[in-house]
Amino acid sequence: MLGDPWNRDRKRFMLAKPNCCSEPDLEVVKRLVDPPASERDLRRCRACGAYWQFDAQERMSSDGEDHYWEWYTPLTADEADKLQDQ
Repeated sequence: MLGDPWNRDRKRFMLAKPNCCSEPDLEVVKRLVDPPASERDLRRCRACGAYWQFDAQERMSSDGEDHYWEWYTPLTADEADKLQDQ
């Protein structure tokens, strides 16, 4: 693990997968941005209740290769509430 993602005194970082508990099981709470090229969801772990922002982007290149990235950002309950109200 890169450090404590809940430490708000540091800059927030993105993770390749959630690390909130030993067996994260995320459910979509709210879709914030719809595809086609990018996706953003508010997700919550069923196991421990932690909130995450899930982001994904797809880029098509001229050589025909698609590039796809996805990452998770930990959120506080207050941050999650603000996203739900949008």
